[in-house]
Amino acid sequence: MKLVRAQVQNFRSIVDSEPVDIEDRVTVIVGKNEQGKTTFLRGLLSFNEKYNYSPNDLPQHLRTQLEAKNKADIPIVTLWLVPDVEEGIDLAKIVAGSEQTAQIKVTRYYDQHYLFTSILENGEERSLKFTAPNVDPQILAIKKSAENFFKKLSAHTTRLTSFAEPQKAAEAHVTAFLQSNFGELSQIENLIKTLGTTLAGVPGQDQPIQDDTALMMKEMLAKHDEIRKALQEDSPGRQKHTFPS
Repeated sequence: MKLVRAQVQNFRSIVDSEPVDIEDRVTVIVGKNEQGKTTFLRGLLSFNEKYNYSPNDLPQHLRTQLEAKNKADIPIVTLWLVPDVEEGIDLAKIVAGSEQTAQIKVTRYYDQHYLFTSILENGEERSLKFTAPNVDPQILAIKKSAENFFKKLSAHTTRLTSFAEPQKAAEAHVTAFLQSNFGELSQIENLIKTLGTTLAGVPGQDQPIQDDTALMMKEMLAKHDEIRKALQEDSPGRQKHTFPS
């Protein structure tokens, strides 16, 4: 990524540096002593995720006012980046519509989070949306576990005739689960646990039915754990592009 512009705000002696263009070869910061040249550079260094902002980083004369605001609403440093050809190819794999992106604008806020914005060729700014990792195999496996459990219910009723009526309720719960929206990855764990809770409330179960329920829950939660890990591993990869040093 090539750094083409930078801006520091709300950082020590700097209220707003306004955007500073970075030249291809050398960019010189000129000013009198104690006018913020070093602070500007330190502000750029604070873009690194290892840097943790503290109240001492806020402009002293604005500290009380800023501390009263939501930390997530206080921008500190913004970088404008231009990907090269190879980076553009890699970007297309993780960012929807990246082929229209001319620059990537990234702002780090006082609460440490980053906001990514895509700047199009016409200057329009759009929220940069990262493509979610492919967890379709795990979702299919979760559904398969539920389907297998559904099939076992009839066998349990054949063995335990008193379970005939409760079987209908159990099947209805499983059917509702299978018809749920699994596109909201953050809600999958809730769907699984809700199914487990509703099935636990079905009367007339004996130990073999409970064992099959427990097996299904174990299988589904294991697959959900794979989804969770994929999202955790993927998030840093999509949030930590190679920025200029």
